[in-house]
This record gives sequence, structure tokens and C-alpha cells, in this order.
Amino acid sequence: MENTSWVSRIRTILLIAWKFAIEHSFVWTVMEGTYQRDWKKGRSEKVTIKIFSLLGGIYQVRQAYTRHRMEIEIREWLAVYNYATRSLDEINGNRRCYFSPEDKMLLMENFHYQKESAFAQEGGSRA
Repeated sequence: MENTSWVSRIRTILLIAWKFAIEHSFVWTVMEGTYQRDWKKGRSEKVTIKIFSLLGGIYQVRQAYTRHRMEIEIREWLAVYNYATRSLDEINGNRRCYFSPEDKMLLMENFHYQKESAFAQEGGSRA
């Protein structure tokens, strides 16, 4: 009877750890890349997320505002992944990036950005 209790507890712990790893690995695979939102005619905003330090879990976030395909303002900052909120939090700042992996969407500063497809990032047109 006592062995069954321990086996059940170990099975539950392993299941929770597995679920946690699967959820976060899914977010990590979707997180890196370029996200875009069009907000006015001829104006858009792109957010690019790259791994800055794999061991430290540090990411570089680059926010570029464009007007007629020319960058007019660029903001860059470093962020770390927060496991509790599942977000990228700016180091020594208050900016945050939240992700919706199912929709390939980034949420930041009350705006949503759609992830660009690999074809569109290479300069191809969207069909």
C-alpha cells in the first residue's frame, strides 16, 4: 500500500514536470522571430526578438517604427524570460512582451503584433 502511494506521487511529479517543459518549449520555439503591426497608411511597426545569451536566458528585443519602408525610430532593450508570467521582461525597465503561441501573436503596450511567416521575412509576398 505504501509503495503504491510513492509510485503515484512520483508519477504525478513527473507528469507536472513534463507538462511544464512542453508548455515552455512551445513558447520558446514561437518566441524568436519578427512580429509586425500596421497602424496607419504607409506606417508599420516591427518587433524582432533574438536570443542574446542562450545560457543566461537573455533576449534582445528590437522595436522599429517604419514610414514607407524607412525606419524612423528604433528602440532596443534586453529582456529575460519570466516563467511565472510567461513573458519577456525588460532588464531594469518596465516593458513586457506576452505571447500567444496558438495565434503566433505578440502582445506589448496594449497592441498586438502578428508573427511574419518565414516566406515574408525573406522578401516574398504574402498570398
